[in-house]
Amino acid sequence: MNARARSRSPRQTQLSSKEIAQLIFAREQARLAKDWSQADNLRSQLHDGGVQLYDKTRLWKCSDGRSGRIPTFDEVEAGQVEPVYEDAKEEVDGSKEEIQSLVLQREQARGSKDFQQADAIRSQLQDLGVELLDKEKLWKCPSRGMQGIITGYRSNELSDVEVHTLVMQREKARMGNDYDLSDMIRDELKSRGVTIEDKQKVWNCTDGRRGAVPSWAQITGEVQPDVRPVPAMPRPGIIPQAPMVRQPARPSIEDELVSLAVAAARHPDTATRALQALRQVFAGGAIAPMAVAQPVLGLPAAPRIQKAPSSRPEGLPDFNKAMQAIRRIKDGHRVSDEEIEWLVATRERFRMTKDYANSDELRKALLSVGIELLEKEKRWTFEDGRSGNIPLWSNIAQ
Repeated sequence: MNARARSRSPRQTQLSSKEIAQLIFAREQARLAKDWSQADNLRSQLHDGGVQLYDKTRLWKCSDGRSGRIPTFDEVEAGQVEPVYEDAKEEVDGSKEEIQSLVLQREQARGSKDFQQADAIRSQLQDLGVELLDKEKLWKCPSRGMQGIITGYRSNELSDVEVHTLVMQREKARMGNDYDLSDMIRDELKSRGVTIEDKQKVWNCTDGRRGAVPSWAQITGEVQPDVRPVPAMPRPGIIPQAPMVRQPARPSIEDELVSLAVAAARHPDTATRALQALRQVFAGGAIAPMAVAQPVLGLPAAPRIQKAPSSRPEGLPDFNKAMQAIRRIKDGHRVSDEEIEWLVATRERFRMTKDYANSDELRKALLSVGIELLEKEKRWTFEDGRSGNIPLWSNIAQ
């Protein structure tokens, strides 16, 4: 009972780095010999000293910030103990600050398109044993048991891409029970003005931006994520603008025609006519006016048919505007998300009207400035890490 009470006491015996290394080595020897009782006893001693053991990643971390690597069984059998000293904490902290500074400098170089400088810093980080995971916005240094987040593309503030990506990575870490990584991401975001409300499943930024935290079902692909942004809180001294109201998506001409055909097929006088209209639409032809019989025996009247969209005469001006916008990007213009979305939607309009020549040319032009269209995933990506959805035809203004 006394031992149990001591283990729950908030007071912890401060262990030196050398004592930690010796206890960890002794525990690994006990595990190698399958002396589980002794291994558990040593783990408890380390825990009382504020040391957490992460066997999956073979790392240990102390409550005062010190960390290190757990030796492998091969090293234990060979009697190899990793040398650690009393000043390990200062050495580790200094190394992490150096890595974080280099990571920040590299992102700032990428943001200013100084790719030569960015590559030079990347090589310097690789020499330090640092792995850069740009898509995940994380860096890791396995040899020193350190990790952190990648930010700084916009220098003074976190970009939406950085926040969304890091929030996603934190949820993935929580799913995998990697609480060391999830806590690190949460604390790093908080230090940069972004707080995560797990109960409300939202994140908030000090500049007024807000967003949804994806559910685990959305991360695993079981549920499609809601891409609608959470309304941002108004900033002090700024009058919020009225939000834009999205018009409900109009049914496509194919959907309307199928509905008409189902209704018309109930009456023999219109069934043949409906089949002919269907063939015309799916063959790319115009829809001929279709006579529909009056309701018989209380059946509902069939809906009226609209004409299929045809090539618009103003299509060429849209193409010219798009090419002018792309030329401005090549000249160094910092393109916004709204401009990218307009360019992508313009290309989709050409596809809708079967203007494949302009569609293909616009796609190549977009790719030349770093905007890639992923048709299968219905997404676009930009070279700086931003991404978005390719709009559905039913959501594009005619």
